[in-house]
Amino acid sequence: MVVHKIILTLTIIMQSLLTVRGDLSENFKLREELILQVFRDNRFEYSFLLGKEQFSAELICLGDQLGKILNCIKYELRNHCWFVFDVFGSSHTLMSCLFPQDQAGICLINTTEELIEKVKKVIQFERGVFIAFPINKEVLWKKNLLPQTEALEGLHHPESEIEIRAFDYSYFEVYTLRDTLSKVFRSCFKFPV
Repeated sequence: MVVHKIILTLTIIMQSLLTVRGDLSENFKLREELILQVFRDNRFEYSFLLGKEQFSAELICLGDQLGKILNCIKYELRNHCWFVFDVFGSSHTLMSCLFPQDQAGICLINTTEELIEKVKKVIQFERGVFIAFPINKEVLWKKNLLPQTEALEGLHHPESEIEIRAFDYSYFEVYTLRDTLSKVFRSCFKFPV
């Protein structure tokens, strides 16, 4: 189905290029942009829902459970920082102290280890978006389009390594484009076949 969609889209692009007239360098740029967009739109994304089956618990979205998820991938993400958005839950410490935001509304956690320590201080998350990038990678966010906790949205940022969402005290969603992270998740948690 995906391959058929890609072929159909490429056919439409090629037909549209045949009708474009004018400067050839402009045609080439247009073609390049369209093809890149097709591949961006059709990247294979791994997604996981972690709930009662994975944690063998009645309560989900606990800080310790998110800590377990992060511990599972901490080696692969040892050189990554985390952006945290839309976080809300119960804790003995104010969430705004655990996840302080700058003036743009962005919370940056410098390492995976630091994020693990912070999430373990949370009793239970109602919501939250946690997005990892390599340290030193410049990441731009649009202030009016900061990630929110919405179900089944996929990755909020096309260059992120992984995105974890705590959703409605009910489950965690995990999205990644990296096959290696997908394999690590499958080795740490049991998923229905």
